[in-house]
Amino acid sequence: MNPLITIGTWLTVHHSVLFYTPSCFSEAVIAAGMTPVHDDSTRFDYRAVEHSSVDWNAESDSDYNTAQFINAMIDHDLINQFNQFNQLVTVIAEQKVDLMIFDNMFYTASLLLNETARYIPPVMIIGVTPLPCSAPDSHYWGARLPPEITDSLFGKLSLRQIRVQQRIAETESKLQRVCHQLGQPLISGHYNDFLLHQADAWLHLSVREFEFIPRILPENIKFIGPLPVTGRGCTPDNMIRWPVRYQSLPLVIVTQGTLDTADFSALIEPCLRLLKKKPVRVLAVTGRRPATDIRIALPDNVCVAEYIDLSVWLPQTCLLVAYGGYGIVNIALKYGVPVLGVSDGEGKAETLCRLLWSRCGLALFSRTPDEEELMQGLNKILTEQHYMLYSGVMQTLYQRCNPQAAVLDTVQLLTEKTAKSAPELPSEV
Repeated sequence: MNPLITIGTWLTVHHSVLFYTPSCFSEAVIAAGMTPVHDDSTRFDYRAVEHSSVDWNAESDSDYNTAQFINAMIDHDLINQFNQFNQLVTVIAEQKVDLMIFDNMFYTASLLLNETARYIPPVMIIGVTPLPCSAPDSHYWGARLPPEITDSLFGKLSLRQIRVQQRIAETESKLQRVCHQLGQPLISGHYNDFLLHQADAWLHLSVREFEFIPRILPENIKFIGPLPVTGRGCTPDNMIRWPVRYQSLPLVIVTQGTLDTADFSALIEPCLRLLKKKPVRVLAVTGRRPATDIRIALPDNVCVAEYIDLSVWLPQTCLLVAYGGYGIVNIALKYGVPVLGVSDGEGKAETLCRLLWSRCGLALFSRTPDEEELMQGLNKILTEQHYMLYSGVMQTLYQRCNPQAAVLDTVQLLTEKTAKSAPELPSEV
């Protein structure tokens, strides 16, 4: 949601922007100068789906659990997609829409791109997950190995991987049923590949050097780097202060993000214990939860904030410890900060594979790593300089990106295309 709000805000300068959203986000949309169009389909919180469909704590195959989770999401989305598709087609006709912008996790975008009976304006996709190209080891969020390795594995899938591919095939079958019921042609091939190739533009929020690039990359894909972060709603910087004896020490930021914050004993609390006697200062970020939800006594070298302006604090940071979401990892590397990434949940394992491959950090493929694993990871990054060196090299690549200019230029090109090709729509449609 945040990337699209940022992009929508940029566009309001020269465009009238409609923002398709559940009503719970209307206030933020209006504050950004856009007009909300309420998604009136049945909505659900994907975290509830995750917890009801998958036992992540069980000693079972995490890849297969991920597949179960996505299938549960698709089952719920099938309820929504008919309403979403029909509502958006109506909005396109009534509002004379020139361009649609979605993130790559909005499944209804594929149905719009697959529509042949009615006019659909150009579609621009914002890539917010690992590049989801199909590959011999493909998961829902793309490959976990670079092409030079997966090419040699073709035809040698493990039993575990075969089970995951079977689940992906089930997902594709469900999407095909939706196409059939809408009177559309069936989508051929991997559904992520369809979206990658059919979108009029795909702007990916990373750099090529962090991604696993397929042998043939569609020409519509551009890597524009992560969007700038904002300080809206952050803990004021002057409220974050360490005792004088710690103020000159290297900074470590520890966070569980804004979603996985129900239990700080999973990551924040053990990190605070382990870093207590290290020559560092620590900033624990609770994701808008009160500091009192941390149930251990805070060491002297720790400050706690509910939310921070990353553009202020990351330039001061020597290590970020976080659940390995694609957005936060790319933002950290934009500032040259190595990452100790944790978790194996939705899209995170794929992100952490890229982190390891780039040599800009380490990965612990568990939502609740034990303290010995955490200590080893912390010690390794804090004492071995090559992680900071590789992250610094990556930083120079991110600094070449101008995501705002890339978005505005692409929007101009696509809206000019609409002006030349859009038919006159009858008023009764």
